[in-house]
Amino acid sequence: MRKKKDAPNAAVLDAANPPGEAGEATSSVGTALTKLPASLVEDLHNIFIIVKARTGHDFSSYKMSTIMRRVQRRMAVNEVSGLDSYLDCLNTNPQEAVVLAREIMIGVTCFFRDPEAFDLLASEVIPSIFAGRTPKFRCASGISPVPPGKKSIRWRS
Repeated sequence: MRKKKDAPNAAVLDAANPPGEAGEATSSVGTALTKLPASLVEDLHNIFIIVKARTGHDFSSYKMSTIMRRVQRRMAVNEVSGLDSYLDCLNTNPQEAVVLAREIMIGVTCFFRDPEAFDLLASEVIPSIFAGRTPKFRCASGISPVPPGKKSIRWRS
């Protein structure tokens, strides 16, 4: 468990504000989310190139609205306005590309990239489904169709 004094060095912490200033800081991040112009495709392409070079993840086929929200949020956290300034931030701070990639990969998609999660499924979850079942027991699983940006896993037996 991390101690409170370690929090500012954690990659998941955006800001360390005293309680009296936390609301204002959070509000400024939310306000900044509406300022990113949607037409700057070339700058977004350059962001994809930097993130892929630093993390190996290619987000160019992700929903643009999702990417825009995450980039806007990172711009607000880094207190930069304009994609040129954010590109400078990405170029001067290699860790920023890692943080942006982590924010783009929401928790559900991270699960699918986690070998330990699949090991747990193979060693505990799947065997528990079939425990005490006859060899003729049928189990179907699949991923149901869902709107873009949503994930759904459905099991039935």
